[in-house]
Amino acid sequence: MPFHARVGSALEWVVAVALLAATVVVISRLAREPRPVRPAAATAPAAGAPARTESRPAVIPAGAVSVPVLPLEGGVEVRLGATSREVAALLGRSGETGRQAVDRGPHGERVTRFYEHAGVRFALVFHTPAADAEPVVEAIYLQEPPR
Repeated sequence: MPFHARVGSALEWVVAVALLAATVVVISRLAREPRPVRPAAATAPAAGAPARTESRPAVIPAGAVSVPVLPLEGGVEVRLGATSREVAALLGRSGETGRQAVDRGPHGERVTRFYEHAGVRFALVFHTPAADAEPVVEAIYLQEPPR
């Protein structure tokens, strides 16, 4: 076999391996890039989460989308059924925008609190399942970004 044929074949292998490595790097970077949160309409609620049978609070903007789980930057995840104490530990009081509304639902009083975390605006609806219980997240509404 002539020398140039062996060098050409080796060069083809080197180029193929380099292209394969570059493809793997690009795919892994795309998989790690933060993506905007999109509502998962077909996602089932988390196990143990309360069923969302309540009506939408009037203070929720018309464009807001109800989601069962809200993944946020930094590995933070808000789920239906989380207690107000768990939410405060996850988001801190600095995440609250200060807006809060109280209304009466079919199963008692509800509190809607508005939050912003890493540029994502959302509202959490809390209800108290029993007189001596801690409020839990009944609904999560992701607000659409301003246009």
